[in-house]
Amino acid sequence: MIVSISGMDQDTYQINHVGGKLEYVFANLEKALQIIDAYELNTKIRLRFFNMEHNGHHIELAREYAQRTGIEFELLEGAADPATSKDHLFTNEYFIKESHGSPDLAAPEESGKVCPLMFDVVAIDASSDIYLCDAMPYHPVFRIGKYLDLSEDQLLLKRYGHSFCRVCNFPRRDATDSDTQRLVRAVEVRTGRFSHSASDRSYTADGAKDDDGPQRSIALDTNAARTPQIAENLSAISDLDTLYGSEDHDRYFQIGYDAFRICQKASGKWGPRRVVDFGVGYGRVARWFRQEWPDAITYGVDINKNALAFVHQAFGVLPIPTYPQIDGAVLPGDIDLVFCGSLLTGLDAWQWDAFFRLVVPSLGPSGVLVVTTHGRAASQMLRDNPRQFGESIDGEKLLETYVRQGFAFAPYAADHPTFGVSLSSPGWVMEKLQRIPELKIISFEEQGWGQDVIVLKRNPWPMSVEREMPGSADPRYSPGDKPVDMLPTADQQDRIEISIGGTTVRVPAGVDRETLRSVVDALTNSATQQGG
Repeated sequence: MIVSISGMDQDTYQINHVGGKLEYVFANLEKALQIIDAYELNTKIRLRFFNMEHNGHHIELAREYAQRTGIEFELLEGAADPATSKDHLFTNEYFIKESHGSPDLAAPEESGKVCPLMFDVVAIDASSDIYLCDAMPYHPVFRIGKYLDLSEDQLLLKRYGHSFCRVCNFPRRDATDSDTQRLVRAVEVRTGRFSHSASDRSYTADGAKDDDGPQRSIALDTNAARTPQIAENLSAISDLDTLYGSEDHDRYFQIGYDAFRICQKASGKWGPRRVVDFGVGYGRVARWFRQEWPDAITYGVDINKNALAFVHQAFGVLPIPTYPQIDGAVLPGDIDLVFCGSLLTGLDAWQWDAFFRLVVPSLGPSGVLVVTTHGRAASQMLRDNPRQFGESIDGEKLLETYVRQGFAFAPYAADHPTFGVSLSSPGWVMEKLQRIPELKIISFEEQGWGQDVIVLKRNPWPMSVEREMPGSADPRYSPGDKPVDMLPTADQQDRIEISIGGTTVRVPAGVDRETLRSVVDALTNSATQQGG
């Protein structure tokens, strides 16, 4: 993080940073340092001082401040003195005119070059607005958007395609493999596509082979690789970890690595930058995230404070506490991957709804959600052994409810009704997921991790075709069997609802006319074919 200043008091600072407030700069600097210290982040802060004719007497004051606060210091020569500069001539209109000039001029990016101001730096003002780069004035023509509203991929694409860069003569550098990967990833996210190796087989959600076009789903082959050696600094086992048994030492690590492999395939070849292990426990899976994705930020969510303290201290996982009702947790935004293994298998249906309401809005534009459930295989084990899940679970009653409704839940103890065993048929799960317009179903594999594995992905733009199935059971339950509405994850006022022939589609209010027309045509054709 680079913080630029041009004075150590307000009068001097505002000569160059017109309209800026120095007290805001220092207050936010100290707040950032507190966050870095509290979460033990690797983020580095550099204080950059622009030396000009009017502020040279403040250089040592700035250097002393940087040393006192433990941040880096950089001294740069200012390009011009604000008092004699002709910058007032370079208005917003001037840059708009320049952007449209020389339409046949080739951009340096077309010859394998990239701008370091675009790939290495993000220019952000005091209002959290992102601008094209820090070499240009903060005019409206260069505004990209709000920092907190845009993912890293969106920031890169919006700046990379800016029309002014074609006529800018700022020195470029040769593009690296990392630059190329970032661009490819950004395009994949923008188009809503996964990218896998050619050896992966691709199937659609209904199991049909997808030989045409980009791969839309993945094959979950957890036995494709042997379990590697876990790093010594990630091998710690808590004495409170009930999933670990010394006689099954290798199996403990194998199960954790298998989960990582599933998530690795679901995430695509570039790997995630922000990962959440929801139901982290004592780190059976999270430790593999930390080993295999060392540059990613890994968060752990759990109701067990001892478990959160352990994974934070042992593996550097950032802790996020929650409650049995699956509320109260504050998830970061723009998450690339959420893994929820062996948690929904112990929750009631209303808790499933609470889980999706919490998690889906936190996913990035193309974020992936991997969950596991107890389905047909678990029900068969219960038929063979009604005590499969312990003496406190009435297996016969659980199975009877499952067969009748497609879902059943039984708590381990009457005085703790929020955790136990749940069974959910593939049909019940699919019907529930179809009611979440922000998610699309990538794959469903029975017993993919011992439990059923479902890979979901955030839609590029929310769209849901909701057609009620005659005679089907409503998969939405809450305490007392009162149905609850599924997932108001986005502001409904930002949507347009189109209903034709009994089919309703929600589209963003700002969708372009061509897309809107194609949606209407598709609904009209569907209604015509069905006699609507």
